Amino acid sequence: MSNLKSKPIACSLTSAELRDREAELLTRFKAAGIDTEELQQGYAFRLRGDANLIQLVAELIVLSASVAPS
Repeated sequence: MSNLKSKPIACSLTSAELRDREAELLTRFKAAGIDTEELQQGYAFRLRGDANLIQLVAELIVLSASVAPS
């Protein structure tokens, strides 16, 4: 296994492209939803059992944290 710390990570997407990617992921996330429950401090989502959704959710979390509101 290679040492990941020695590999630089770079993103060449513009802010607009990042927002577009986030919108695409949100659309896929919503389509995978089975149930949404409003909680006192947020929401709980139940998604269909698809292993690929773990990667989608992880990418959505990272993008949501990095894309500034417009």
